[in-house]
Amino acid sequence: FYLFLFFFFLLFVLLLVPLFLFFVEGDCSIEGKDVTIMTPSNRLDAVMAKGLGIGRLSIATSIMLGKVRVNGETVTHKNQSVEDGDVLALKDGARLRQLLVVESKQRLTKKGRIVMLVQKLKSPV
Repeated sequence: FYLFLFFFFLLFVLLLVPLFLFFVEGDCSIEGKDVTIMTPSNRLDAVMAKGLGIGRLSIATSIMLGKVRVNGETVTHKNQSVEDGDVLALKDGARLRQLLVVESKQRLTKKGRIVMLVQKLKSPV
């Protein structure tokens, strides 16, 4: 009987605990889809509208309602500048949409738009 308990405990420690820690900590790698966008400015509402494919007015309303976070902090002004490495998150109902600003190139288009590389992050399940 004690031998059975020992093997059961060993099985629990070796198999189930690492599996539990994997789901609690999550995967550390950032996976998502790279998207190149062209925005008129590096303002928060412009970048999120182009990156997520949502209207700029909807983004501005969500910002005023406190549904948008930049690097984990709630934002209340839509004219905040976005920099490289910022994580932009929009809580839309039960869905969480996230963007990672990978690179804000200094290159401008003929019309004077800023070229940015963003990554649409997969929302945690």
